[in-house]
Amino acid sequence: MFKYISQRREIIRAYYAGLGKTGLTSVASFLVAVAFGQVALGLVFYVREVFGATAGQIGALAATWAICYAVGCLFIRPAFSRFLPRYLIIGATFCAFVFTLTMRFAPSLAWIFILQGLNGFCLSLFWPPLMGWLSSDLEVKALSKAVSRFNLSWCLGNIISPFIAGWLSQIAVHLPLYAGSGIYIVAAVFVAGAAFALPSTPAEGNTRNNAGRADAGRSTLLRYPAWVGLFAAYFAIGVVLNIFPLMGRYVLGFSKRTVGTVLLVRGLFNAATFMFLGRTAFWHFRSLPMLLGQLLGVAAFVGLIFTTSPYAIAALLGLFGFSIALSYSESIFHGASGSGSRAARMAIHESILAAGMVAGPAIGGRIYQAYPDTRVYWLCAAILLTSAVVQAALCLWARKRERAD
Repeated sequence: MFKYISQRREIIRAYYAGLGKTGLTSVASFLVAVAFGQVALGLVFYVREVFGATAGQIGALAATWAICYAVGCLFIRPAFSRFLPRYLIIGATFCAFVFTLTMRFAPSLAWIFILQGLNGFCLSLFWPPLMGWLSSDLEVKALSKAVSRFNLSWCLGNIISPFIAGWLSQIAVHLPLYAGSGIYIVAAVFVAGAAFALPSTPAEGNTRNNAGRADAGRSTLLRYPAWVGLFAAYFAIGVVLNIFPLMGRYVLGFSKRTVGTVLLVRGLFNAATFMFLGRTAFWHFRSLPMLLGQLLGVAAFVGLIFTTSPYAIAALLGLFGFSIALSYSESIFHGASGSGSRAARMAIHESILAAGMVAGPAIGGRIYQAYPDTRVYWLCAAILLTSAVVQAALCLWARKRERAD
């Protein structure tokens, strides 16, 4: 019996060793992205049909998750230096399983808000440690490739999750909650297998030890305009993920499957962009690609104002998918480059991302509730255009500072 157990353990250990750090983090990020995307879209239909939630309440629900996530990223950073990333990831995914499953049995919308907040808080222990672990000891080309693979993994999860959520919601409105909670527990078991089979790797230990260390002064100042762009992009994507399903379903008359398919197209463009960025370096430490990416987002939302065709909407959201993928990659790459505190930098990245996800659904939901038309798209275009102007000013400042230094 003991020999059999030892053999099985060696097989498991060989499997995880073959995956390596990048493979392990990629699989975990894919699973959590699938779970989160299903729950995010499925919850829109669930609270609308079960509790009669308004557009403003649905926007506030998304904002609740993002606020708690941002608070967790900012104030739980000491935990990054005390625990190995794998243990934080296991705890986060297990708690997400419990809270998501409990939503199915929540007696009121108020309980959904509480559970959504707890979900956001616990997932703040998943993404920053995972991203810090992934990027540890990597710079420039190696960092870009690792980030590209990571981005592609969670993006593939985002691609299939809206389609699955729309399909499951068409069958029964509560099924995405069951499916999402099931995938969370699969992710927890998968990472727990790594904790059981593998010792702490040097890169993982460095992530923990460097979590509170001061930066070495080699960081690029382009991280600041990149963070501005990240906020604006996620403001807009918060509107797309939480307000567009309502507009598509109840104003334009699309089926739930059509809504999910349109969002799937955006995810495909996201994934293609991440693959492209991982194989190129023209955007490294350059301001022009950053600004052009924001302007593409402006063009996409201006186009959405004047179309009602699902095919045209899918194409325009695909264009925005390119824009948001560039903003996300710019933020991670320029935030991590030269930093000696990767997990803390990724916590800042995730906090800014979450702030956009708070503001977008909250403000967009209020505007859509008062004016159920395309005015919310005008808002997104204005935010992205303002962001491009601020980015241009910050890029000029960064260039002057770095030349002087």
